[in-house]
Amino acid sequence: MNVIKLSDATEFHVVHLHQDCRGWPVLDTLGRTRGVVADLLIDTENERVTALRLGTGEDLAVESVALRNGSVVVYDSDLAGAPGALPLAPIDPMAPPTRPIVIGRRA
Repeated sequence: MNVIKLSDATEFHVVHLHQDCRGWPVLDTLGRTRGVVADLLIDTENERVTALRLGTGEDLAVESVALRNGSVVVYDSDLAGAPGALPLAPIDPMAPPTRPIVIGRRA
């Protein structure tokens, strides 16, 4: 597996622009700010996003986050069910389930 920052990978791009969460705030399920997405870490061999890198340098596995209304929500298991925590289900009941962030090779 060869993991690099998307910003360093000139041959790759985010296919669906609404999934390009760089610059988005990152919140925990209580709505507290954890930081801002600085970059996406991609596995160039499997052509997939593996993690989000925050401006603080912290990496969050894509399996632990959801893209919601212009922000990224981190689902910490220790906060699940806490009073005031955001639901684990999509906030908009009509919204499709969160999909993986799709990357592709530039033509």
